[in-house]
Parts: sequence; structure tokens; C-alpha cells
Amino acid sequence: IFLNNLRKELEDVMQQYNTLEQREVLKFRFGWNAKEMKLEEIGEILGYTSNKVRNIESMALRKLRDSKWLIENAKKFAELGYIDKFYLEVFRERGIDV
Repeated sequence: IFLNNLRKELEDVMQQYNTLEQREVLKFRFGWNAKEMKLEEIGEILGYTSNKVRNIESMALRKLRDSKWLIENAKKFAELGYIDKFYLEVFRERGIDV
């Protein structure tokens, strides 16, 4: 149930913060509706180079990391082990309580 709720929340957050193109790249990349895909595979589908797909993915993830939703939920995600040590330190440097 938690993962279903988390997925619904992520869909809402992605809708709010990411463009359609960014949402599609993230969904392909992380296997939202099927298997995870490589940058090259996504590029073939969308007609982009793998570098362009990487840039789109990077921007989309940056927007999510900087979202109000993540800031509000970071502590809970850290306790559950969903945030790796590198990003825990980044959040702490930004003054986010994790």
C-alpha cells in the first residue's frame, strides 16, 4: 500500500514540476510501466541522442530534488532508506532536516 501511495504522490509531483518530455524520460528510465531502459533505448524511441536523454533526465531529477514535496518528505524517505548518503549530505548542506 505504501508503494502504491508513493507512486501516486510521485505522479502528482512529476505532473506539477516536470514537463511531459521529462516525465516520459523518467518513466522509461526507471521502468514505470515496464522494464528499466537505457539512455540509448529511450533516445531511439524519442528520436534523441543518449546525451540529450541524459540531460533531460538530469533536469527532471533536479526539479524533483528541489521540489517542496521532497523537502517536506525527505526525513521520512531517509528513515526508510530511500535516499543515499550523498544526497543526505546535500540536503543537510541546504538546511533540510533529514
